[in-house]
Amino acid sequence: FVRKLIIEIGYSGKTHTKSDVLADLPKEQSSDIELWSQDFSFRILSADSVLLIYKQCHIEQNGKLSRYAKRSSI
Repeated sequence: FVRKLIIEIGYSGKTHTKSDVLADLPKEQSSDIELWSQDFSFRILSADSVLLIYKQCHIEQNGKLSRYAKRSSI
């Protein structure tokens, strides 16, 4: 389920709309990138909306963690 008014802000800071994401999906190629997420918290915004906040990073093939980012999702 993807809401109509979605906006994704990527690691680079670039903003992606739902239309952007759907247009890019057919171009996606499989990836061996593994992700680690932790430190989840949330804030209730309204009766039917929650803001999820968490930290995420890449797990490199040698096990090293890199590309740390603080992420959020409504």
